[in-house]
Amino acid sequence: MERVKPVSLLTRIKLSRAFTCYQYLSLLRAVNLSEMPSASTLLVLFGPLDLFMDEDVTLADAQRCWTECREELHALIHKGTAVLMVSHTPERFPDARKSWWKTMEPFVDERWSVEAGGRDFTRLTLLKN
Repeated sequence: MERVKPVSLLTRIKLSRAFTCYQYLSLLRAVNLSEMPSASTLLVLFGPLDLFMDEDVTLADAQRCWTECREELHALIHKGTAVLMVSHTPERFPDARKSWWKTMEPFVDERWSVEAGGRDFTRLTLLKN
């Protein structure tokens, strides 16, 4: 295994945060247009669906934006980018948007559940798709 110098690794990390579903879509488009090396790229998305649960955004606008985000994710995966999504389970989402969890399934190879059971206990479970 080749050893990478920390400075070299840190210069290749890009960190961005979206506060709205529209900003999230813009970030995905920017990543897709960038000149990232596809074979060694890992994209980590924390709470991607949370941004689409904002009830200040109409359901129609949120659905359109989520559809466009899925297209961007599909293009990234097709380029060879590995995508790690960390999200809440649908119980936290408004009723009209709980079914969106299912729209992520085409992008999912494995689903894991992490439960914090106390100060010294965490359970990690592989769930079947």
